[in-house]
Amino acid sequence: MSKPKDLKRVGTWNLEGRWSRSHEARLLEAECDIWLLTELHVGVGARELPGYHIHRSRDLMSDDRHWAAIAVRDDLVLSAWDCDPHPASVAVEVDGVTYCASVLPWRSCGTGHPWRGRTVVAKTEAATTALTGVLPAGNTVWGGDWNHALMGREYAGSLAGRQAILDAVAALGLNVPPTSRRLGADVNDLSIGGAARDLGGVQILSPRGGRPEARH
Repeated sequence: MSKPKDLKRVGTWNLEGRWSRSHEARLLEAECDIWLLTELHVGVGARELPGYHIHRSRDLMSDDRHWAAIAVRDDLVLSAWDCDPHPASVAVEVDGVTYCASVLPWRSCGTGHPWRGRTVVAKTEAATTALTGVLPAGNTVWGGDWNHALMGREYAGSLAGRQAILDAVAALGLNVPPTSRRLGADVNDLSIGGAARDLGGVQILSPRGGRPEARH
């Protein structure tokens, strides 16, 4: 699929700590400029995903995976943040725009690091408050495994947690494409939001049935 030169194609995928030649092929086939990835296996690097620079969250979700990572096509200039915006998130700057990938709390995530609070809403509010405190409003593309449906029935999170995420989206001046709002728990609640002024210039891809598909 062709696109104007200045149009960024952005994808988001929860890899669930898995990696195979099939994952590599699907990521490359999508021809994204930037991938907002979650649960990236620690062994995945430039050799496993040729043509991309990969910047990972410093904290690990478990021994075999990072919470989040961002893969940027290697002909683009990536400027990594010195500190992650939250332990379960990672951020970079590309062409003056900040891109952030995040895992947000879910019902059974526990109360240990990196979460703060006892309930899913308290943990979600703490995480989104940390993110909105450092991500530049109106100049951010934010996506990942938010673990909440943004409309309809709630499976993995809570309705109050959903509202905390929507409040963060509003605070950052983002729009969430309707396709992201409709994604449910069966596809890992992957969502992505772009700056209102830039959404027309971002192609969104997200997985359905375990495979990336084009979203506009």
